[in-house]
Amino acid sequence: MKTRVIKLSEWSINTLGREYTDRVVGMRAVYTTYDGDKLIGTITRWERGYPIIEFGDGRWARLDNDAITVVVEG
Repeated sequence: MKTRVIKLSEWSINTLGREYTDRVVGMRAVYTTYDGDKLIGTITRWERGYPIIEFGDGRWARLDNDAITVVVEG
């Protein structure tokens, strides 16, 4: 699985809002648990300034809002 880190701009999040944050909605991303497990899910929305990732089993988690690791297809 290939991944890359996307750095997000706090200024753009606060100034441009959804115009900026919606760019990552729908992307597959990696969430690392406190135990170090890596889970793959889809970014579905933003809540209170943080991207939310949802997993196939219905669970969800909050990602960092400064950088996220996305899955690169192909």
